[in-house]
Amino acid sequence: MSGRNMLGKSVAVVAMGLFAGALQAAPINVPGFSFETPSANTAFTVSTKIDNWTTFGDAPFDTGGGPASSGTGTFLNTKPDTTTYFSNATGAQVAYIFSKSSIGQQVGIEQILPTTFAANKAYTLSVDIGLAGSTPGASDPLTFALFYYDPGNPSARNVVGTRTIYNDGSEPLSATVLTTLSLTTPLLAPGDIAVGKQIGIELLTALPTDTAATAGRQYDFDNVQLTEVPEPGSLALIGGLAALALGRRRRQAETSR
Repeated sequence: MSGRNMLGKSVAVVAMGLFAGALQAAPINVPGFSFETPSANTAFTVSTKIDNWTTFGDAPFDTGGGPASSGTGTFLNTKPDTTTYFSNATGAQVAYIFSKSSIGQQVGIEQILPTTFAANKAYTLSVDIGLAGSTPGASDPLTFALFYYDPGNPSARNVVGTRTIYNDGSEPLSATVLTTLSLTTPLLAPGDIAVGKQIGIELLTALPTDTAATAGRQYDFDNVQLTEVPEPGSLALIGGLAALALGRRRRQAETSR
């Protein structure tokens, strides 16, 4: 095979590889994904204020950053003896959420991103979750979800994908190591109502009517990640184009001998 044909083959392989890589899962920026600000190094050892996130569902309390729901917040991952609560936390702080509100509302935390849902894409949301010292009961739910934001109905939370877990042994939850759990939405068709609307992320615990849930217990969480996944057909198309390109280069090489 001539040097020129070998070079052409190499260029084709590299180009197709780069193109395919561009179509693979792409991360979407989630501001405050590891809950680092404001500092939880307060007189109360926690911060109820969480930058970039909206919290709701429990009595407001001001730990220094302004009044915010006391049902959620952040804490320093380093204990007074300098050991850590979670060995694999991202950054210096971890977030918490009570398993049930003390005032009969649903406790939650959410963020609406500037990024919008796109057609022919699916979305994967992952969260690192652990158990607090006050361990949630087996019937205490934690739900994480993706929703689309509709400016015409701003209070609605139109769910695109959701997952609920319990501390019942079905997930490997721990008080020392965070476990990454995820959900993936269905592929969004071009006519799907969510397409073109802003992406919302939400974590919440028991409904007020959930009498089996226990007040005063909490889940801890960190490292909220969101990725966009192209439809499988796009990757198959790239694979076919790569095969065609290589076949063409091979035929050119044979005719030039």
